[in-house]
Amino acid sequence: MPVPGLEIAKRQLNFYYLLDTSGSMSMNGRIQALNQSVRQSIPGMSEAASSQPNAMLKVHAIEFSTSARWLTHPGVDVDSFTWQDLSANGATSMGKAIDLLCDDLENNMATRSLPPVIVLVSDGHPTDNFDTSLKRLMSSPWGAKSVRIAIGMGPDSEIDWGVMERFMFNMEIKPLHAHNSTQLANYISWASTVAVSVSSSGATTQQGNSTYIPMPEISQTVLDPGTVF
Repeated sequence: MPVPGLEIAKRQLNFYYLLDTSGSMSMNGRIQALNQSVRQSIPGMSEAASSQPNAMLKVHAIEFSTSARWLTHPGVDVDSFTWQDLSANGATSMGKAIDLLCDDLENNMATRSLPPVIVLVSDGHPTDNFDTSLKRLMSSPWGAKSVRIAIGMGPDSEIDWGVMERFMFNMEIKPLHAHNSTQLANYISWASTVAVSVSSSGATTQQGNSTYIPMPEISQTVLDPGTVF
């Protein structure tokens, strides 16, 4: 029962986008679909955050190509989060993106934070030392507790599903495959709303140091697929 005059301190929930902007993302409208999908997800993310009065959502974003860089850092309130379109060129330094993420998880997380949500979107294979960076994430206390979602976009043969599955180590959900712009928008929307709600409500279950969330049913069949990757 709430105590009159006693306000419960909000716990910070950090949401991270890790977005592939390598040269292959310029093919078949992929980078345009990524930009549109992230932008369209913002209102739903804001609504999900407002439904969790005890959580304070902070949004961060990293892009990676030949190198990796912060797009939004430190994290901003979701209502202040805006999106500037990205372009695609260069290699796929996914490991460098994970190292930037680890720097933040290791040095800037508040003690009472909720499990962070990390969404990786990529259409290809890492061109750097991904596994070394992944081990760092796996050994990080916050990395081990995180809710991790990987979305592969493009033809199945072009995506490194082994990398995607390893990124989602110890998760009960599998990587998602977006064949077209409509599916990508649906998956990013889900990741930025349902995953946030689950983490902030404490509905995740713990096993060891890992955080688990159930995978919702998202139809693979759509009447208008939009751009096919």
